[in-house]
Amino acid sequence: MFLSFLLVFLFGLFWQCSVAVVTNRTIDDTYGDPITGFMPFYAPASQWNPTNCTGCFVQPDPSQLFNGTRHDTTSNDGTSSLTLQFTGTAIYLFCVVPNTIPNTSPPTITRYDLQFTLDNAVVGTYVHPSDGSLDFQYKVPVLSVQNLTNTSHLLLAETQSQGSFFMFDFAMYTFDDGLAAEASQTSSTGGPSQTNSPSSSATQSTGSHTPIAAIVGGSVAGVVAIAVFVLALLFWKRSRRRPKARGSELALIDEDEVPPIALEISAFRDNPAPSIAASSSAATTQGVLPPYALTDPHASSEDLVNVETPKVVGKVASRLHVNHQG
Repeated sequence: MFLSFLLVFLFGLFWQCSVAVVTNRTIDDTYGDPITGFMPFYAPASQWNPTNCTGCFVQPDPSQLFNGTRHDTTSNDGTSSLTLQFTGTAIYLFCVVPNTIPNTSPPTITRYDLQFTLDNAVVGTYVHPSDGSLDFQYKVPVLSVQNLTNTSHLLLAETQSQGSFFMFDFAMYTFDDGLAAEASQTSSTGGPSQTNSPSSSATQSTGSHTPIAAIVGGSVAGVVAIAVFVLALLFWKRSRRRPKARGSELALIDEDEVPPIALEISAFRDNPAPSIAASSSAATTQGVLPPYALTDPHASSEDLVNVETPKVVGKVASRLHVNHQG
């Protein structure tokens, strides 16, 4: 009974480990979400520049961009916005942050001033004044929101001030394809702190999947190890409960300790049985008795009394006397 319950428990644990899989998915600025097909929505579309913009002054290194693409805007004529739709428990937004716009005389100083709204609630801002350098910062995490319900969400990113620059590279969200998480209030870490160097963690997290195989493999290995240990323990306890085989109670008898054996053979009343004399050589060293000789040649087979030699473990006695009383 206990073993059956244990196997059911381990199977349920293995099922949870193998079913509840968490993945990181990306939303590219140009190609959108390859899983759901959702595309970023830019407004107004006329104020956003795609990657192939030849007349744009800001030209980042394509090798530093996710999928080699980006979209940028400068809010000179009002607010520019980006809208993303996703289903998951967390969302991260990555941008390219230039400090100046090259190829202009004098170089124009850029400024980031963004506000983020998730499901009609403000969840953070990002402000980055230029440091006057010509450096580009790639894969900068301008927004990080976690602990969301595993449901559909709508993220809106907007420029807030005149001349605010916004270059969107990609977004990444966490999706749980297991059972939906329990309802919890949306929480946010707010806008990330200002950075002046590329984020190495963002660079490493641009893959579409987390190492789920390693996580599941470790969980399954742990479950298997526990199962093996419990089964070994049960087998050990069961083996201890088994009755031990009774050892032989027959003691080895030394040849010198065996006393002479006297067997009395009762004769018939009217016809006494002849005496049976053992061979003078007694028993052989192998413990086999020699054949008996009849002293009366006229005795019939009915007059003989069969004598059964007792079985003794060890060495057989060296002498056997058979006496007849009459």
